[in-house]
Amino acid sequence: MPRLRFVTKLTEDAKQQLEALYHDHTDFALRRRAHAILLSDRGFTISQLQAIFAVDRDTVSAWFDVFEQSGVEGLKPLPRLGRPAIYTEDEVRQLKALVDQEPRQIKQAQAALQQATGKSSSTETIKRALKKKPGYSWHRCRRSLKSRRDPRAFERESQNQQSLQKLTDAGLINLFYFDESGFTTIPSVPYAWQPVGTTRELPSFPSKRLNVMGFISRDQQAFFHFTEAKVGTAEVAEAFDRFAARYAAEYAVHGKPCVVTLDNAPWHTSRAFLDRVDGWASCGIIVHYLPPYCPELNPIEILWRKIKHDWLPLSCYTSYANLKNAVLEVLGGFGSKYQISFV
Repeated sequence: MPRLRFVTKLTEDAKQQLEALYHDHTDFALRRRAHAILLSDRGFTISQLQAIFAVDRDTVSAWFDVFEQSGVEGLKPLPRLGRPAIYTEDEVRQLKALVDQEPRQIKQAQAALQQATGKSSSTETIKRALKKKPGYSWHRCRRSLKSRRDPRAFERESQNQQSLQKLTDAGLINLFYFDESGFTTIPSVPYAWQPVGTTRELPSFPSKRLNVMGFISRDQQAFFHFTEAKVGTAEVAEAFDRFAARYAAEYAVHGKPCVVTLDNAPWHTSRAFLDRVDGWASCGIIVHYLPPYCPELNPIEILWRKIKHDWLPLSCYTSYANLKNAVLEVLGGFGSKYQISFV
């Protein structure tokens, strides 16, 4: 049977100090220790105190030890080691409110907080502040086609792309990447900072579809063609016609071919599309196909992902007009305001 132990009998002065701490102090841990000492003086056993405060026996005994050695001062928490927190609790709440306005743009919230508080910190410090309870976390989804592709064909094409890039770097060719993407008010599921245990809900309703056909290079030159019609061979061929017409004048001057890499979508490989290839070649446009299921080898996929998951504001999904304006603004600013690091 455990030996009964009680704190040394309290003096009136010690009781008054402990009562003041228990009733008035702002530190919860200190109030709890003071309360435990007072209860022990009244005859409560360590086992009873252990149950009341949901701690183990050694913890209660340690409270007795520090009180008997150092008095009331011994119950107070030791000064915390390390650098003090940059942001107060109010400023952390302010940060979370800023992140709530645009949950995917942490640097935007960081800049606004610096302007409001005058305090500068790293992005990592901002992330740590967001994770403080009740914390925020970064949720994400991922899709992949890797299981459906031929790994040998993927490796061969990876080497081909490296060779094409070397020719581009040597100034012998231009290299562009082509693909299509569509935008509607049914949003892609984006990354976003959000309170732990909750999931942000986005407006979602059917609308027209803005289809974008794009040609981009690694140095972020770009040409985009838009349609609200369903994308098929005719629409893609029209986009190539316009791109080829614009490139023809440049080709006539320097004779440098432009290789356009694209995937094997049906409208890219239809007879009607292939019948136009020779005509585009006369303008300097050489069509180069990727193996099936190799989107990682087409950098324009990064552009679509950045637009849908990072650059479009969540507020644009409230109407098709807002969505269309936002997409056009982003594409118009690609290469200047909106840039990609192709690493």
